[in-house]
Amino acid sequence: MSTRKSKEQVQRFLSAFRLASEKDEFAITHFLSKRKTKLPDNKWKASGYDPSEGITFEKFVTWFDSDLPYIGDVVWCKLCQRVSLVTGEEWNCFIAGASLLPNNDLDFGEYHIPTDGWERASKEKVLALQKALVIHGWDWDPEKLDLVKHIVPDAPKFVRLMVVGKQVGLGIFKGILPGNKLEMFCVKMGNEKMRYGSSIDLGDADSFSFADTNEEHRALIQGELADNGYIWNWKCHRLQLNEARLDDGKSYFWVNSYQEIMRAIEKHSPSDRRRFIRSNYFRTQEAAIRARNRMSNVLREEMINESLADS
Repeated sequence: MSTRKSKEQVQRFLSAFRLASEKDEFAITHFLSKRKTKLPDNKWKASGYDPSEGITFEKFVTWFDSDLPYIGDVVWCKLCQRVSLVTGEEWNCFIAGASLLPNNDLDFGEYHIPTDGWERASKEKVLALQKALVIHGWDWDPEKLDLVKHIVPDAPKFVRLMVVGKQVGLGIFKGILPGNKLEMFCVKMGNEKMRYGSSIDLGDADSFSFADTNEEHRALIQGELADNGYIWNWKCHRLQLNEARLDDGKSYFWVNSYQEIMRAIEKHSPSDRRRFIRSNYFRTQEAAIRARNRMSNVLREEMINESLADS
């Protein structure tokens, strides 16, 4: 395994500690400049150096070259024989802050684990910790790097399926069935093909946490649906066969960035697909004009509301 740390990991580590001296700051800055990484602005600059407990250049290099796990990783602690979630780090060890006990209870005590005191957890152990966290009402948030309350979304909703902070799937959440079985309108697990309806069997809902999606995630889901002849009907909250997409050679209309109505010939090209996924695809010019006018009204209202808020 490569021990090279990312820029984000370096900045997170240095933001959490004070440095030992100005000499160490200079040495670390020079070390990072060769790797095109800047020393982050952090709290020690306001409170000064810490000669006795601060991070020296030697300590930083030891951490940088180490094979210690990262915050959010799941590990097997050899000494205590537990599967644990990494919630903190030091220059020569890491902190296990949520551990699964043999009786499936959770221990939230913090334990400092040395370099040789751990190994990567198996998929089975990671899943066991995921289920225990959810059963006890917790999720791991990879952005906040902290435990947060487990939330089941309102259906329907585009979601990312997570296992201890790692994304494992994308889809549209439908609900949780009796027996705690997760139900999805559609789901794409990893690099697998999109699955629908009865072909979905994800098992126990506690095996997953749910995270919000961004525009890119939603476009991916809708693109996969379109490629398989489906479309998501927001009004009826259901998947349905795509009957709006025209056959090759037929013309459709779309609205450009200047709000001009454009005519195009369907060729099933990337641009045709992109317009269709973004709902900028109309069979008639009249429909395109109606959509353009509604969009203009929304933009005008937002502009007025913003100007009133600033006045």
